[in-house]
Amino acid sequence: MSTDIEDAQETTHYVPEGIPPRSTRPSRRHLYQPLTNLAASGGGCPNDPRENVAAQASTGRLVWTFVVGGVLGAAAAGCFLFSANRQKRARSIVSGIATINACEGKDCTSFDCEKDQGDWVEKWSNSKKLYCCGMTCLEKSIRLKKKMPSGPPAVPKLSVPHSTTTTTTTTNTTTIKVTTTSTAETTAATTSKHAVVHPEPKIHAPSLLKGISYCPVPVKATESLKSDDWMTDLAKPLWSASGRGDLHVMHSLGANAVRLYGNNPELDHAHFLDEARANDLKVIPGMSDFPYYQDPTTSCVATQYNCFSQIKKQYGENLKNGFLTKEKQYHPALRYFILINEPDLKMPRTANSAPGDAALLAKAIVSSFDAVLDAEKDARVVGTVINFTTTFSYAICTACPNNEGLPALGQMLLIEDAMRSPEKYGYRPKHQLYPAYLQRWVNSFNTANSAADLQRTFFTHYGKVFPTTPVFIGEYHKPEGPVLAEVKDILHLTTTMPLFLGISFFEFQVAYWKGGAEMAFGLFGLGGYPIGHFKYADGAKYTSWCLQPQLVGGALLPDALAEAYGGHAPDVSELCLPQPDTVPLSQLGYNLIVGLKDMDKFQRFVARVATHLGLDVVDGNGLKEFAKIYMDGSGPGYQFDNVVKDMQHRMPWLTRSDGARCVADRNASTVAVETAIKWGCAHLSGSSSCDQINAACLTAFEKGDWVFSRYFQSVHDHADPLQQCNFGGAAMYATPSVFSQHAAPQCVLP
Repeated sequence: MSTDIEDAQETTHYVPEGIPPRSTRPSRRHLYQPLTNLAASGGGCPNDPRENVAAQASTGRLVWTFVVGGVLGAAAAGCFLFSANRQKRARSIVSGIATINACEGKDCTSFDCEKDQGDWVEKWSNSKKLYCCGMTCLEKSIRLKKKMPSGPPAVPKLSVPHSTTTTTTTTNTTTIKVTTTSTAETTAATTSKHAVVHPEPKIHAPSLLKGISYCPVPVKATESLKSDDWMTDLAKPLWSASGRGDLHVMHSLGANAVRLYGNNPELDHAHFLDEARANDLKVIPGMSDFPYYQDPTTSCVATQYNCFSQIKKQYGENLKNGFLTKEKQYHPALRYFILINEPDLKMPRTANSAPGDAALLAKAIVSSFDAVLDAEKDARVVGTVINFTTTFSYAICTACPNNEGLPALGQMLLIEDAMRSPEKYGYRPKHQLYPAYLQRWVNSFNTANSAADLQRTFFTHYGKVFPTTPVFIGEYHKPEGPVLAEVKDILHLTTTMPLFLGISFFEFQVAYWKGGAEMAFGLFGLGGYPIGHFKYADGAKYTSWCLQPQLVGGALLPDALAEAYGGHAPDVSELCLPQPDTVPLSQLGYNLIVGLKDMDKFQRFVARVATHLGLDVVDGNGLKEFAKIYMDGSGPGYQFDNVVKDMQHRMPWLTRSDGARCVADRNASTVAVETAIKWGCAHLSGSSSCDQINAACLTAFEKGDWVFSRYFQSVHDHADPLQQCNFGGAAMYATPSVFSQHAAPQCVLP
């Protein structure tokens, strides 16, 4: 295997009693590499649920806030309340192991929470006493606000099981309270010279997570790719409705989220987010490993695990390239962002076993969290924000304080401690990390353990040490187990454990590129029918193969997951057949669809041809009769060219619009459109010049609208829309009823 793909050794993974541990082995994954340096490695697709990133579950969190004038607002949680039996780490509200070390012995009896607020705000990072006493004030204010007329604290009921109404839930004798943050419940957070807090962030309400992990490497053999960002529109032939339609397939299966790995911040991700939203899918992207340890010159390792500058640069580019709308709000499809996948196995490799290396791990995570907050600040993000997480392996971190021999929990406690006291780990933050952590952090981990085993080894203990922090499983699938039973069982835990948000099922497609045992996880394999071909970010050309459901133990995996998720299984007979929405508009595409002898599909093909001719179908019965003539006919006179010629004559079931224009096809990739623009600019005639492109035409597609519409107009007298308005698939001829849905009026020729 090429060194393009490299990852950490799996270490100290928990396995159920009676099952021997897996032998440690190197895992492989792509890491993002800049497009300017394709020789470097790039990406982040994982191996199996024991070695992968979990997505950031969104949930309501306690929000800390001060109101100038002396009113302490409720929001974050307070200091650790010391008990006589500290070994059991009993916690109230929000607690952390840092408080034990930093606040023990600090006398706050004379501290006036109202009068001394200014001192706490300005000097918290320089005085442990002010920090501890200020946090004690917050804890007291939260306690006062939590008081109810009778009964235990209330917890918003989570719909399925997480909704927005209020109920009380007790798990393992610990009463848990989850709060949903809203702008009305918070006031502007205090800031200081050394610590910045964003004003009044609003968090998405919690919901049950039924995700699918997505890394659709389009190869059928073990090989190495130099890029694996599948959110880019270069991969539209895989995930879009004009291609294989992977996102629609996920939606049909009942999934409500898609979790990704590779992330090249130089590429635009807006179209993927748009398509996901159209399919009611939340998107859970992650940071590439490239800035952490694979950048050969300036990785976090080179800066002693201070990742601030590297991650701020990467995330800032993400915000510019699709994560934010023009209004500086997060794209509505985004919910969580994974800072890094299983850092306990690679930052550094011995973080789970060497105390000094565990401290470096904590430093890397808190500096990365500080970095994304700073990137948001510079981008002037407004509106509802997303949650962040780091997904850990299900290994036991023997180097983490208070791990008690339990998998994943030690790592989570380590990060909470570092968020409370980053200076203890050699990092001085720009932002007040702990309030932001309370507000926006979600825990997550990867595992293939059964629901029963997880309840015993994780969930029984989780609520005792994290009574307000939600958690989800970023990758879940036990290859040798029955999918229907395992997914139903794990989702059932969400009905009894409100802090458990759900899972992302691992994974969508068989990972042929890894080979061996790693190929046991995919819902779908790759079939023999080529839906299309595309040029990818690494410069190579790939085929978008049809999907073939995997059969395990006599059951089709997609069918089992669909039943567990409450969705619908795909029609196996349709997956590897030509589809009228994706075949080329040519004699080949015509032959493929006619050969199916399916009248409905042929009608859809004819309607698609009409759209690309700038025609609108106004009579469905007329379309049906026209399609029937060609479906029943054969030989000369019944070919694709005849269909086009007949439709261009004034058929009563079609209308022609004088406003039809040649515009950029939104199903094309940005690179294809940009390439076509260069050609179009070189061939514009008359008075038009690309130097005159309207400044309001900002995106490549809007600029394409400007260029293509003017080019086609210049050759209009002899132009064939399917030829002169094609630009290698980057453009289409369309009526206003079609292009007005996307095109900016000022960019299309009037």
